[in-house]
Amino acid sequence: MFAVGGTTRDHLLGRATDDVDLASPLAPPALRDAFRTVFGDLGRLEPDLGAIEIPSRGPGGALVCTSFREESDYGEDRRPRRVRFVDSVEVDARRRDFRLNAIYCEWPQGEWVDPLGGLEDVEQRRLAVIGDPARRLEEDPLRCLRALRFAARLQLSIEAESAQALDSWMPSIARLSADRIRSELVPALIDSQASSATWEMLDRFGVVSALDRELGAALGVVLPEVSAWSARSFDGDELRDQGAGLAPLVTALHPLAGRRRRLDFEALDPVARLAGMLNLSSDVRRALGGWVDVLDLVSSEWAKVDPADSEALRLLRVEPSPGAERRLGIWLGSERMGQSAERFRALACVRETVSAQRLQAAGVPSGKRLGEALRLIRIACLRRGYDTVEKIEAAMSVANLDDALRNRDPWGG
Repeated sequence: MFAVGGTTRDHLLGRATDDVDLASPLAPPALRDAFRTVFGDLGRLEPDLGAIEIPSRGPGGALVCTSFREESDYGEDRRPRRVRFVDSVEVDARRRDFRLNAIYCEWPQGEWVDPLGGLEDVEQRRLAVIGDPARRLEEDPLRCLRALRFAARLQLSIEAESAQALDSWMPSIARLSADRIRSELVPALIDSQASSATWEMLDRFGVVSALDRELGAALGVVLPEVSAWSARSFDGDELRDQGAGLAPLVTALHPLAGRRRRLDFEALDPVARLAGMLNLSSDVRRALGGWVDVLDLVSSEWAKVDPADSEALRLLRVEPSPGAERRLGIWLGSERMGQSAERFRALACVRETVSAQRLQAAGVPSGKRLGEALRLIRIACLRRGYDTVEKIEAAMSVANLDDALRNRDPWGG
């Protein structure tokens, strides 16, 4: 019995892993008998592939064991149409996708078997396709996306011949279903350790253009910036929400990025195009739609009005989703977008600190006069640059509320 695949790879890279991948020279009938003796209920069986899956009985993942096999002639579902069971570890290794996934550790002896040079790839932190890369990517286009996901999440370089084949065969991913594309890309995009590198890979190998030419044209302009914003956006946090993980892309495609002259954003709805490309769930679509609403507000209002103008005050009633202020300031990278982010923070701070409850506690009666005084004080704060809690607190301690009630600047301006 041999441990193989992600089990040995992650162990050698010093990464935790939940699932246990095993392989055996036993033919499927003998393998089933051996596992039934040990585990009783075998769980899911795939006799055509000689695979047995034992469900997890604890916090870890599943245990999967397969008979050594040779395979070819892959169908649209990525399953081989031709399978021949063998007793050779070298033959079994050649059917796998990348050399660092073909490192075997014999159990219980603990001896390493490396028929294809995967140990050197681990040492060099390198990803290389097994065999002829062009032929292997042609027979199963999903390997193109798997290569990018592994390289990004494991922080690996891509071996030169494999990278050349990826450039040539990336357009073939258009044959894949949206579900299969999503299963490879989205987990990497919302992984705090891999998101930035994944965006870089998408840009380098033209992934989105292969799936949606118009969306790809837009991304060709903005993907390098998205990668940089994504690298800063997590701030050490793991974002498991797909909407939050994909928001940098929507941000980059938005007219607020100053790119309306280059692209027809009225015709290009980034949320709809992303949702269709990745077959996103309704919850994720709503999360992305909410983010676009925030950007629409910034683009249509904050970029036009002076933050001290009374018209800006209605923005103080906007309640963006939790954390939106922080993410907006991080993700918006251009000068124009950065200025809008500063306005966002100033307006939010004034809204929270200069409240109706505070004025009532200071003796301002409820009613229309309270609303007018609140409006005037907030405008005065913005005009005077009182845009932090400390500045506002200091200013409010000497404010003349009677002047505010008489529609005059409470600080004598």
